[in-house]
Amino acid sequence: MPDDSRSWRRSGPPGPRFEFDESTVVYNPLTGETHFLAELPALLYEQLSETGASLTELLARFAAEDELDSSAMAQISQALRQLEAADLIESSDRGTLPHR
Repeated sequence: MPDDSRSWRRSGPPGPRFEFDESTVVYNPLTGETHFLAELPALLYEQLSETGASLTELLARFAAEDELDSSAMAQISQALRQLEAADLIESSDRGTLPHR
């Protein structure tokens, strides 16, 4: 069972996004950095730009669109850590993130 004690959302205002062949380029106006995102982190960033979500909610969103294999939770967790380390998303204890 996924840990739903945390929720994630986009950090700050949205920056420009550009899609290329195999990656998405995202500019973070808070840090002034540009990030090249692979497919899964780009999908998560897009999902979390619309509304915050827990790991269970993200898994449900992806399961509704595609078959998830047994490694999906680990892959999504890893991508969330990468996005958080890049300051593109932020996490908090469930229920403490204000709605945007």
